[in-house]
Parts: sequence; structure tokens; C-alpha cells
Amino acid sequence: MHQPRYALHVQEMPEPADVFGPDGERLVDFADDEPVLPGLTRDDTDAGWGERKQGNDDRLVDERPPHWD
Repeated sequence: MHQPRYALHVQEMPEPADVFGPDGERLVDFADDEPVLPGLTRDDTDAGWGERKQGNDDRLVDERPPHWD
């Protein structure tokens, strides 16, 4: 039967704070105004479903409830 082999020495990894410093001292650039995630994904659009873009504004204006005026 084959005997398993074990490591003789395992080197411990340093803590991230020891290598990179504490997060409080890290510089973060907020100059980019781009959103992290888009407002819509491709699946949220008509094109994502293989359909043509359809205008819905006229129907919504026509069906506007009277208490909104």
C-alpha cells in the first residue's frame, strides 16, 4: 500500500494588514463618476429579448390617472 506524503514545513502567510498597511491609510480615488453597476442590464431591454425598441410613452400619457393632474 502507498504511504501518503506530508509537507515537512508549512510557511505561514502574513496578515494582509502587515503587508499592505491598514485600510484606514489606503488612498481611494472617488473622482470617477461612473456607476459601479449599470442601471439596466442587456436582459432588461427590448434588444436583449430580441425585440425592437417600442415607444410606450403615448399609451402611458393616455392612461394617466385623473388624480395625477
